[in-house]
Amino acid sequence: MSLAEAVRLGFMGNLLNQISIGSVGGDLFKAIEAARRSNGKRTEVVASVLVDRAVGLLGLLLITATVLQTSSQSNRILDTIRWGSTILAAIGLAGLLAIATVGRKLSTKQLLRLPWIGHQARRFVDACMIFQGRYRLLTEVVLSSVVVHTLLTLSCVLVSHALYNETPTLRDHFTAIPPAIAAATLPITPGGLGLQEAAIDGLFKQIGKLPEGYSPLVMAIFFRGLLLATTLIGALYYLTGVGSQRKPVDPTV
Repeated sequence: MSLAEAVRLGFMGNLLNQISIGSVGGDLFKAIEAARRSNGKRTEVVASVLVDRAVGLLGLLLITATVLQTSSQSNRILDTIRWGSTILAAIGLAGLLAIATVGRKLSTKQLLRLPWIGHQARRFVDACMIFQGRYRLLTEVVLSSVVVHTLLTLSCVLVSHALYNETPTLRDHFTAIPPAIAAATLPITPGGLGLQEAAIDGLFKQIGKLPEGYSPLVMAIFFRGLLLATTLIGALYYLTGVGSQRKPVDPTV
């Protein structure tokens, strides 16, 4: 798959994330479409999509844990998020490091004993071991996730400054936005609509006194509008077929 093709699928998947239950429906689309384009590697393609989602959540947890562990703010909710994100981020990093260190040494032959799905299950697990011995790749993947969610948080900062003269601090935004985005992945409402906005509003109010006249809910609604606008642009990019793969030409014709 070319980079342009991956970008096309990513854009369309992002659009479907906004309208599916939770914010993971686009992952199913990407898995199906990428598998359809693959050549005998469908199981591995589906594994890559799930790894992408897992590493994305890890990036959110790393940002949240880092910000809250260096913050002096404390209350029951923030402390729960602080230690919950820290523990989950540590488990995620430990799991990835374990895969990178000893992943290929672990036998997956036992999976073949599973009825009906044994062969596919083994291929799936083997595909998830792609980081074996590839510490640079592992670092790049995790850092890319952190960068993506850092940019999403910074976009909320810019929305705040566009709407209000006085806004919460940069640290306040990084305290509220990443865990709210993580909450939006829960399969409760389409695209986390309403859930993400409520989480942003509630977390900002847990941080402390907000500037007079500032509404985190209004900021969150405008942020949602920007997400939808961006995904619609991506949908047009997808539908125009820019970067799509051409069918290979039969040399005998």
